[in-house]
Amino acid sequence: MSKKLSLLALSICFVIQGSAHAFVITDGKKVTPTTDNDKATPDKLVKNNNDDLDESRSDESESDASDLENTDNQDSQDAKDNDEKPERPICSPDALAVGIQHFSYDEIFAEDLVWSGYGGKNEENKLIHKDVKEPLQTLVKAAAKDKVALYPSSIFRSVRLQDTIIKRKIRQKQPPKTIYHTSSPAGYSEHHTGYAVDFAPIDAKFAKGKGYKWLMEHAHEYGWEQTFTKEYSEKSGVSEESWHWRYVGDEHGQTIFAPRECQATEVETDEADTPDETIEDNKEKQNNKETPSKQ
Repeated sequence: MSKKLSLLALSICFVIQGSAHAFVITDGKKVTPTTDNDKATPDKLVKNNNDDLDESRSDESESDASDLENTDNQDSQDAKDNDEKPERPICSPDALAVGIQHFSYDEIFAEDLVWSGYGGKNEENKLIHKDVKEPLQTLVKAAAKDKVALYPSSIFRSVRLQDTIIKRKIRQKQPPKTIYHTSSPAGYSEHHTGYAVDFAPIDAKFAKGKGYKWLMEHAHEYGWEQTFTKEYSEKSGVSEESWHWRYVGDEHGQTIFAPRECQATEVETDEADTPDETIEDNKEKQNNKETPSKQ
């Protein structure tokens, strides 16, 4: 009995439970035992790693979904912007307002532009559509065989440069009819296509030279034609240009330079104020004939 009491005095153990972990007080010291629940078993490690992996995948999935949503939203916005972008009228409204017809042309893609072989390689106006380089050189060489010199002075012209030209004339206080009689508005020049060429000299002197005479006799044999003839000028109000020629020797040239009819710019008005006929409808009734396409 005495021995049992002694042992009890040396080691009084109180096991307190009711918390997450039990602890034992031995000789006045608190000792927290390790339980089976606290051991990091392989199964538990796998479960924890899987939980972490699932959480990581969930984050990536949410991130991917967010990126996809942002991309879809951007694509939708881009499509909306393209839908809302107004289509360029067939004929320039500004020129048409003063009785002059200038037809619209899209600017050639940069990857389709090549050096023509004339002038400097870094000169923008010496670039040409890749499909027209050989036909132009063939034309020039054919003229040379007949001892006639043809020099391509201006070929490609960007919409940006054309816009600069028009704005300069406006700053010079030139009347609109004067401007559009000799210059195309930006977006309405045959030079945008890379399929049109101005031969030197770019003035009335060209019509009096051997080059013009030779072109009038032989250009059609090589797929070239003069755009701004005397007849065209009378119909369109654009000045006659003996030096300006375009290539119609392939399907693309025939397509972009196919005859078109002008239409007036659509203006938003009240239904009661909307005219029943466009300007072109009235003009067609008066002339009853088709107008050829312009640069």
